Amino acid sequence: MKKIYISHLSEHLAEELEEEFYLKEIALSYTEGNGIPYLFLKLQDKTGVIYGRIWENNIDERYLHFKGKVIKIWGEVLKNYKNQLEFTIQKISPVTEYSLSSFIDGLNELEKEHYLNLLDKQSSLVTHAPFRELLNLVLKGQKNRLAETPAGLTCSGAYNGALLVQTVSVTSIAIQIIRSQKMYAYHPDLKIPYQEDLLITGSLKIS
Repeated sequence: MKKIYISHLSEHLAEELEEEFYLKEIALSYTEGNGIPYLFLKLQDKTGVIYGRIWENNIDERYLHFKGKVIKIWGEVLKNYKNQLEFTIQKISPVTEYSLSSFIDGLNELEKEHYLNLLDKQSSLVTHAPFRELLNLVLKGQKNRLAETPAGLTCSGAYNGALLVQTVSVTSIAIQIIRSQKMYAYHPDLKIPYQEDLLITGSLKIS
């Protein structure tokens, strides 16, 4: 379980720490001049980014495969030659149980309110009573979870609230498609009974 965030690391200068971070980048590098190998890491949590190094005697090639995963690091917080905080790391290992909201920044309060309002407006378009009841059951108590949940770690939806944005966006597209079909049917004699309530309910339920 994560305890110390990047924004508070200055309080732990020169301490040996065991902490969890999202490994955003990792690459093999060499020092200028004498060419000593080291692994360069870019670590992230919801409060920011910090860099780290694993020096020659602690390098494990398996670490290169941990990119894009949440990891636990064992290391010391020091200041580099630029007077910036940086980790000197002894070892890392992947973490299997964690909360993504600890590692990914998300929507601000205004953005969250905006998308939640759009979600409510989309839900209100459904007039069919059973569908409305289904939506109420599905969304009851889940709206805030949508606003805090990412759509993934390694895609454009890698931020808290991405699932809410995706749900609203997919539903908006679905509404536009069915309304355009109603207005511009391929042949006026087809008279296709488009079910807008069903489409909106389905989009909000599975997005």
